[in-house]
Amino acid sequence: MSYAEQTIFLRNNPPLTREEQTMADSLSSHGKVTPTSAVYSYYFGGSFRYDTEELLASTFDAALWEDNTESSRLSFRLPRAVVSAKDIQPYVCDDAYPLSLSMTLTKDWIFLTFDSEVEDADGYWLEANDGALRELLPIRNAIISGDYTALYLFWRQVEANLEEDMDADELPCTPATPPYLELDGAAIHAFCHRFYIYEDTVWAAAETVAARGGHDR
Repeated sequence: MSYAEQTIFLRNNPPLTREEQTMADSLSSHGKVTPTSAVYSYYFGGSFRYDTEELLASTFDAALWEDNTESSRLSFRLPRAVVSAKDIQPYVCDDAYPLSLSMTLTKDWIFLTFDSEVEDADGYWLEANDGALRELLPIRNAIISGDYTALYLFWRQVEANLEEDMDADELPCTPATPPYLELDGAAIHAFCHRFYIYEDTVWAAAETVAARGGHDR
């Protein structure tokens, strides 16, 4: 059972206006707002009540909900003018457990949400700061630029989890193998750690890319 949770929002660029900071501060008495972030932390009861996607649509680029049991929900706002929802759709696995990826669309935005539900963790103390999301923000920038390393690794771990409970012919099809994987960055390491993407999953993905003529950069 969680006794602490926080919801973090980040704005990539430009910084929040004074009016946007005032709005973000008014959403909860548990908030800490800066020109680029808002952190809402709750200990021993309570949670952030505002709709995350609405706040992303109007103000922020990324959001992270986490609790002290190590469950997480990471959301990115992506511009539809740049990112293809059709290309991302094969990675969507919104009915999987304990990892899932969902996508919703508006006229201007794609919202991607990575979920991890953890039931057996011992728990840890949550520090009220935006660092947990800031280290993951490069994943958003990578997806926008066409680097789907995080999406592919996440899907491979979902597939590995499903293999434990399903027959081979019941497994959903794996998305197209990306032309390369970016495996050395701090952001992808933080992403894998947060969503329990194990080393054997990463190496299996890298071997698949290499076998199909791709490479990791």
